[in-house]
Amino acid sequence: MSNGWTDEISSKLHGVTKKAAGEAALPTGSVGFAFPAHADGPTDAVRNTPEHLLAASASACWLLTWGLVAEKFRLDVVSSDATVKVAIIPDGPGLKIDAITVEVALSIRGVQSELEAKVQKAVEVSSRGCIVEKALKPGVREYVVRPTITWIAP
Repeated sequence: MSNGWTDEISSKLHGVTKKAAGEAALPTGSVGFAFPAHADGPTDAVRNTPEHLLAASASACWLLTWGLVAEKFRLDVVSSDATVKVAIIPDGPGLKIDAITVEVALSIRGVQSELEAKVQKAVEVSSRGCIVEKALKPGVREYVVRPTITWIAP
């Protein structure tokens, strides 16, 4: 692979049943995962599910990409927050992700009438540039980014 790199994360499952909990080793520490309790998962374990980890990756990726794009567009960003909703449906013997919605709350300092088109373009570029969105979008029925913009007077 030229001009690229490979990231590697290792995980362990402590058992082989739905009640088993696991742990993923990340560069900054580890994070626990398990089936959710409502799906007969463990009741005494941290209940981060793979879907939670995926949603966290999607929100972090979008926000980091947005930060780079907003800087290039020279936007005065006061704050950026993202909430990701992952819709899951039955699929054969397992489950599948049906839809992902990234709800983004952006606070921008400036005059709305002067910057609105520029901010919308920056949001679009951020979506196209997010590596997680690029990886997930083809496999789900719907992948949507919904920005809400609050304008702060200069």
